[in-house]
Amino acid sequence: MRMSSLHKVLLLITFFSFWFIGFIEHAKANFLGISLVLTVGLIHGANDLRIIGKLNGNNRFSKKNQLILYMILALSTFVIFYLFPVTALIIFLLFSCYHFGEQHWLERKVKNSRILPFFAFSYGLLIISMILKFNIAETILILKDITHIEIGFSVFNIVLYISALIFLILTYLLRLVLFPNFSDFFKELLLILVLGVIFKTSTLIWSFAFYFIVWHAVPSLYSQIKVLYNNEKGNGMLTYLKHSIFYWLIAILGLLLAIFFFQENTNWIVSMFFPFIAALTIPHALVMSKMFEEYG
Repeated sequence: MRMSSLHKVLLLITFFSFWFIGFIEHAKANFLGISLVLTVGLIHGANDLRIIGKLNGNNRFSKKNQLILYMILALSTFVIFYLFPVTALIIFLLFSCYHFGEQHWLERKVKNSRILPFFAFSYGLLIISMILKFNIAETILILKDITHIEIGFSVFNIVLYISALIFLILTYLLRLVLFPNFSDFFKELLLILVLGVIFKTSTLIWSFAFYFIVWHAVPSLYSQIKVLYNNEKGNGMLTYLKHSIFYWLIAILGLLLAIFFFQENTNWIVSMFFPFIAALTIPHALVMSKMFEEYG
């Protein structure tokens, strides 16, 4: 399956979700979203060490040293998030914005453009600001729980408007290479509008989980399988799962143990979940960025 064909499938899934979200209770949508994040979401980042080995030619560092360095970076992210939540949250969001945008536009033939990193970041910022703004009540509560600071509604409005403006300006500057056909532009515009409606009519958890899984994790799995195994068919996916299951189980076990020991402090669990995600996201984003640079 080519990337363009995959995008058509993802568009169909998106339109189905647009219909589906109106028939499911929010609590069930949240449960489904969390389940997808802890399965497909974590699995899509569970082969980072194998990708590092591929990039290094398996010569510069031993697998043991790669694992140690990766775990140090992940644990450092977790500790920094816990000790300096505001600073760490900003860093996490910045990484996530660029990571989302980079993945979505990686197949575009604009690798030599100096504007591309800013464009990728602006797209990710637009998506994340839409998710937060359209679920403003939940967003404020969770951010207050993490940072102990209550952020006003106006902040999210400003971020959304600025991100939309920057995205539109950069889209115009890159229009000839990004959208050689008007139909390409129309598809992307339609996608953003449909995603906005989904974000607006669902919960914060489902909004994040849906975009994260459908428009980030699945394309990322496709790209990683192509790089690691030069195989886009089913057996490549099976090999990927075989190689990633051990690291996925470690991540799940660590989260479950933390929840077990702090199950009576639900507020702490919520505060801990985001450092956990950040600890996995930031090292993964660095690895993927290097992979796109080498193989994109």
